[in-house]
Amino acid sequence: MDKIYYLWLEVLRENNIQINYEYIKNNISYSNIMALFNGENNCKDKLNISILQSFLDKNIKERTTNLYNKIKENNLKIITREDKEFPQKVENIFCIITNNNFSKNLNNKNVYMYYANYFSKAAIGITRYNYETIKELGYNLFCEYEDIDSIKIDKLEKYLNNSNDGKYLFSMDNYIFYIADEIALLSMMDLVIIAEAKYEGYIVEKINYFAEKSTPILVYPSSIFNKNSYFSNYLIKQGADIALGKNDLLFVLKSLSC
Repeated sequence: MDKIYYLWLEVLRENNIQINYEYIKNNISYSNIMALFNGENNCKDKLNISILQSFLDKNIKERTTNLYNKIKENNLKIITREDKEFPQKVENIFCIITNNNFSKNLNNKNVYMYYANYFSKAAIGITRYNYETIKELGYNLFCEYEDIDSIKIDKLEKYLNNSNDGKYLFSMDNYIFYIADEIALLSMMDLVIIAEAKYEGYIVEKINYFAEKSTPILVYPSSIFNKNSYFSNYLIKQGADIALGKNDLLFVLKSLSC
């Protein structure tokens, strides 16, 4: 199936909260999806009225077509569930967007590094300290603010229309964009490292997700006076595994390889 149809499904999901991966998977065949995109309606008995209206909305189709053309013009790549590069562990999404020269194998083991502040010297130091160890074992490292992001359609359209931010982001070889909810994309992570974390709903939601998935979490302790580490220190108090050096990280990484 052409990549534009997968992109269209993600755009639809952002415009109608009732449309989700499971709904589409269980109710609509790919042939019907292509027919709907081309203005044909073969799903009268399967779709409720509000969802059917979304599928037949010409404005959403036009927006998707323009977005698709801009993605190609800006040397970006759409990776769909039909592509071998698509991370098989990722659930409930149809496609992701990367730079065309994206080089990471997403089906390798993946490590997610979170830190509360992009400019934190401590977080940058921890990332650099662990990078070679992670790389030598053949793992991918994804850093918060640097490698992975969820992005709304209007923001992506702005970036694709020569925004300076977009030029910066799209020049990063291993950056992943996901149009809807970043949480779904995080299902490909095998290990989470918390360098610093403030108590914010954003990271609390992520930690709860990883806990539900039984994803191992390593937390670096920090000063109790560091406001950027309140939540990470709290996680340690609640029994999270502590990372004090490379040996702690190596132990977890090697156990994941078994």
